[in-house]
Amino acid sequence: MKYNLPLLALLILSFTGLLIGYSNHYQTPATTNTYYNKTEAENFVKKLEQLGYFRYADTADIDSLRQNMIRYYDPENELSSIWNDSTGVPKDYRYYICDGEEVYEQGGVINLLKYLKPTFDKLHFKCLITNYFEEWDTKKKWLNHSLSMNGTPYIIFKNFKEIGWGEAPKRISEILNIELKKQGIEEQIYLVSGGNDGRLIFLNNEQSQYIYKVYKNSSWKPLELNEWAQVMGVKPMKLD
Repeated sequence: MKYNLPLLALLILSFTGLLIGYSNHYQTPATTNTYYNKTEAENFVKKLEQLGYFRYADTADIDSLRQNMIRYYDPENELSSIWNDSTGVPKDYRYYICDGEEVYEQGGVINLLKYLKPTFDKLHFKCLITNYFEEWDTKKKWLNHSLSMNGTPYIIFKNFKEIGWGEAPKRISEILNIELKKQGIEEQIYLVSGGNDGRLIFLNNEQSQYIYKVYKNSSWKPLELNEWAQVMGVKPMKLD
């Protein structure tokens, strides 16, 4: 299927599936964890707050976000957040669900961009999509997928024959990071875990380095995109 539409029309595309089942954080409370240290948890969250982690959250949500992160603190697991029950958007406007299967499916990239729009608005990030093209060649059994973001053309997939559950979120994150830098925004996207359990998170460099130092499990902590690909076994794609 081929698209050449402005962003407004693209955002009308279906968003079903991204939000199902993700309005809460299904993690064992850290209070049942043998290694849980409340003082350590409180110090971790205090440092994150000093680094501006909650700067985009609504004031009324900050205390519950802080307490939730303290309660579920586990450096061998993943970060904790609270998602809005009706929209699935994280109340910290940072830690999003990023199901690799959903992103790879037809229209998944556009659905992801729509899902991330609340944070784009917080960051004052312009994300204008045009020249959207997504086509599966039934004869050659490959996918071609491209778009222009803010006037710059990008290839997502070229003659791609694999199952791109890892490649799709990595590639759109690469594109977004380029555009975030071009607009002078300090946050970048980091990826967490993969497949149906994938997440993405918006962090500045200081926040990323601090979390990386404290959290130990590479399969569940935020990683820079190339390191994430190595951990998850996602091979580089040929895009030219």
